[in-house]
Amino acid sequence: MVVSSKPILENSSHIKTCKPYTSDDNIPVIDMLDPQAKFHIIKACQEFGFFKVVNHDVPKETVTKLEGEAVRFFNLPQCEKDKAGPANPFGYGIKRIGTNGDVGWIEYLLFTTNTELISEKSVNIPGNSHLFWSALNEYVSAVRNIACLVLEMIAEGLKMEPKNVLMIDMLDPQAKFHIIKACQEFGFFKVVNHDVPKETMTKLEGDAFKFFNLPQCEKDKAGPANPFGYGNKRIGSNGDVGWIEYLLFATNSELISEKSVNIPGNSHLSWSALNEYVSAVRNIACLVLEMIAEGLKMEPKNVLSKLLRDQKSDSCFRINHYRPCTQLETLSGGRNLIGFGEHTDPQVISVIRSNNTTGLQICLRDGTWVSVPPDHYSFFIIVGDSLQVMTNGRFRSVRHRVLTNSLKSRLSMIYFGGPPLSEKIAPLSCIMEEGEESLYKEFTWGEYKKSAYLTRLGDNRLGLFEKKIKVRQYGRSLLI
Repeated sequence: MVVSSKPILENSSHIKTCKPYTSDDNIPVIDMLDPQAKFHIIKACQEFGFFKVVNHDVPKETVTKLEGEAVRFFNLPQCEKDKAGPANPFGYGIKRIGTNGDVGWIEYLLFTTNTELISEKSVNIPGNSHLFWSALNEYVSAVRNIACLVLEMIAEGLKMEPKNVLMIDMLDPQAKFHIIKACQEFGFFKVVNHDVPKETMTKLEGDAFKFFNLPQCEKDKAGPANPFGYGNKRIGSNGDVGWIEYLLFATNSELISEKSVNIPGNSHLSWSALNEYVSAVRNIACLVLEMIAEGLKMEPKNVLSKLLRDQKSDSCFRINHYRPCTQLETLSGGRNLIGFGEHTDPQVISVIRSNNTTGLQICLRDGTWVSVPPDHYSFFIIVGDSLQVMTNGRFRSVRHRVLTNSLKSRLSMIYFGGPPLSEKIAPLSCIMEEGEESLYKEFTWGEYKKSAYLTRLGDNRLGLFEKKIKVRQYGRSLLI
């Protein structure tokens, strides 16, 4: 809503209940760059329901440009402004506020918005109104981002968890059943009490930030990614791009080799910290897979985890860095900038951890995207395509993506647990019920990996390997 209050009072009524503002008034001021901002916001919401934010990263030009265009509109002759009304409820209105008799010394423009753009069709602004639609959309997108960031900080501060993200306590005797439920319903869950020391997580995170803060010419010595090494913006070789730079390493069941990526000597990336971290998250992945095997009564218990512990395991480890994206870069047509486009992971299982910055989203079965609040001392588990096949569709690999953050860098570290290249991927006979048909053609991990990496990120990679199942319905044979 764009509002203009007239400077002349004429016959309006007066109220005298407003305390004059002084510099000593305790209106809360929240610095959005303050690490404790989320707690200050919660206190302000509890005590006042109102606060001021600074260091919000919205350029002054974005604010003043729309303000100038709005003032020009309201200075037009009344007959011109009336062309944008009457408000019903959107459009130009004057004095009347709503339809229930409320009035005020005000004229205004009210627009409907969606998550993309304010449509020029939503309000019939006259062509000579000087209200530039680009300025309007730029401003609305910017303040929407502020609103979302504040709400995410509130969620963090209150330790809210979306109902779509299940939290699994690894010390809970019933954890294996909760894990199976999460894999069936979402293909995604959070684990706590995982026994990985905080020092193991924060040491590698600190080393990674030091690397990504190096001059570009130094980082480039570790690339180009082919596929391992340092990459910047390009994701794979099929045209996918994102607001991202990354390091990708090959792993085996023992160590990440220093020969796998040519990290420059002054990169500050500690190989010992890297291997300590990868070993810890591989253990989490294997423990989760063994709990799944127990819960589904698979025999032997290590039927899944042995794929990751095999010396020929084709696992990999990736460190993604998403630099802060300024508003001018973010406001590309009013849309959020993609850090990493939507996709599923082709491997068996993925273990992801990030610093305390938002951005990760998962897609629910109904197509709704939900944000995952960050938790830099927990891990998130992602079901991969291969595990979906091995459970014959009982588990579903989850589509996920990362959106950029305008204020803070996001650093995420992902372990992708993959089987040996020669391993056959097919529904496991130990869980197949009598008469149950396989939904997928058998393939080796090497075949699927090759096929997956020839596709775009958002493609349905498993589609090429799904069987056409014949069922009987109403006396007819149908292919599904």
